[in-house]
Amino acid sequence: MTRVLFKTGLVLFLITIVSKILGFTREILIAKNYGTSSLADAYYVALTPTMLAITFSFTLSSVFLPLFVNFASDKRKSNVFTNNVLFLFFAIFIVAYTLVIVFTQHFIHLLAPGLTEEAEAMAITLVRILFPLVFIVIAIQIYTLMLNTFHDYMASAASILPNNLIIIAYLWLFADKYGIVGVAVTTLVSYVLQLIILYFLIKGHHYKVVRNVELWSSNSKTFLLLLYPILISSGFTQFSSVVDRILASGISEGAIAALSYAFNLRGIATGICITPVITLTFPELSRLSHNQDYEKVSTLTHNSLFSLFILLMPLTVIFMSFSHVIVQTLLERGSFDAQATAMTSAIFWAYSIGIIAIGFREVTLRAFYSYGDTRTPTYIMISGTVVNIVLSFILVKTMGIIGLGLSASMAFIITAVITAILLKKKQDFVWSKDFIRKMIKLSVAMGGCGLAIYLLKLVHVFGSLFVMNTFYTVIGLSLYTLLAYFTFIALLLVMKEDDLIIFMKKLLFHRKKEMKLG
Repeated sequence: MTRVLFKTGLVLFLITIVSKILGFTREILIAKNYGTSSLADAYYVALTPTMLAITFSFTLSSVFLPLFVNFASDKRKSNVFTNNVLFLFFAIFIVAYTLVIVFTQHFIHLLAPGLTEEAEAMAITLVRILFPLVFIVIAIQIYTLMLNTFHDYMASAASILPNNLIIIAYLWLFADKYGIVGVAVTTLVSYVLQLIILYFLIKGHHYKVVRNVELWSSNSKTFLLLLYPILISSGFTQFSSVVDRILASGISEGAIAALSYAFNLRGIATGICITPVITLTFPELSRLSHNQDYEKVSTLTHNSLFSLFILLMPLTVIFMSFSHVIVQTLLERGSFDAQATAMTSAIFWAYSIGIIAIGFREVTLRAFYSYGDTRTPTYIMISGTVVNIVLSFILVKTMGIIGLGLSASMAFIITAVITAILLKKKQDFVWSKDFIRKMIKLSVAMGGCGLAIYLLKLVHVFGSLFVMNTFYTVIGLSLYTLLAYFTFIALLLVMKEDDLIIFMKKLLFHRKKEMKLG
C-alpha cells in the first residue's frame, strides 16, 4: 500500500468512525425514546424496504463500478450511462411505490404478520413516508461510487454527516412533540439532503443530467445482463432479512426492534472496518482486472484481508466477551429497559460470531466482481441465503430470537468458505502458502487475545469495573479493548509476522523523518 493510499485510508477511516458514532447516537436516541415498544417495531418494519435497498445498492456497485471505470475518462459516455441506470431504477421505483400505496396493509402483513394492531396501523403510515428512500439510497450509492472512481473518497464519506446530524437534532429536540412520524419525515428529509450534496459534489467532476435516455445502448444492455444475476442473489438475500423479521414478529413485542438494534451495533464493526477497505480497494481491483494484471489483484486481495483481520479479530473478541455490557452501556436508558438489553445483547453476541466471515466474504467477492464475474457471487449468495433461512426456522424454535443471530453468522461462515474454494478454482495461485501461514498466525493471535481477556475478567479488580457506574464501565471497556489489540499485535510480532514488522518499521521511520524535518 502506497503512502498516499495509506494516508487516504486513515482519513477515510476517521471520517467513517465519526459517521458511525453519529449514526449510532441516532440509534441510542431512538432506543431511549421508543425502546423495544410496538412503535419501534413499526418504525423498523417501515424501514425494511430502505434497508433492503441499501443492501441491494452495495451489490449493485459490483456491476456499476467496473463498467463505469471503463469509460470514466469520456464524460459524455459516463454521464449517459449513469443517467440510464438512474432512470431504470426510478421507473421501477415509481411502479413499486404505486403498488405499496394501494396495497399498504397487505405489504405490512407480508413484512411482519405478527405486529399488534397499534404497530400495524403506525407501520402503514410510516412506510408510505419512508418508501421513497428506496430510490434515494440507490442514487446516493451510485453518486458515491462515481466520486470514489475520481479518488474523491473523503467528500463522499463525509456527505452522510449532515444526514445523521439532522436526525439526531430532531430526536434530541422534537421527538416528544412530533413522535415517531416526525422521525420518519426527518429521516426522509435528511437523505434527500445527502443526495443533493452528492449531486453538487459530482457536478464538480463535470457530471450533468442528460435529457436523452439511451436505455437500450450497448453499455446499458451489458449492465442489465450483468445485473440479472445480482438481482437474483440480492432478492434471495433480502428475502432472508424479511424472513427474519417475520419470525421475530411472532416471538414477542419488541423483537423486531431488538433485532434491528443488534444489527446496527454489528454495523459499527462492518462499517468502520470493512467499508473503508472495500471503498479504497475495489476501484483499484477493477482497474487491475481491466488491465489483466491478475497477480496484483491477488496481492491486493491478500493485503486487504490482512489489514481487515487485524482490525476485526480483536474487535470480535471484545464484542463476544462484553456483548451484554456494551448493549447496556450504549442503549439502556429511558424506554430501553433491562429486558430490552437482555434480548438485544443475546442477538448481538450471536451476530458477532460472523463478523470476520463477513469481512472475508465481502473482500473476496470483490475479486470476482472485478473480473466481471457476477454469476459465481450469485450462486454463493443464494446458497448462503438458503442456509440462513433453513437454520432460522430450525434454531428459532429451540433457541428463540438468539437463533436468528446464530443462523445469520453460520450462513456467513459457510459462504466465506465456499467463496474461498471457488476463488481458488478461478485463480489457482490466489491462496499461497505464505498467505495461509499468515492466516494461521492471525488465528493463533486471536486465540491468545481471547484467552488474555478471559483470564483478566477473572481478576476481581478488573471485573468489578462493570458493576460500578457508567464512567467506570466505559473506562473498563476501553482498557479491555486496548489490551485486546496490544496482545494481538504483540503475539503477531513474537511470531515474526513479516508484513506487520515491515509496516511498523516504515511507520516509525516515516515518523522520525517527519520529526527531523520539523
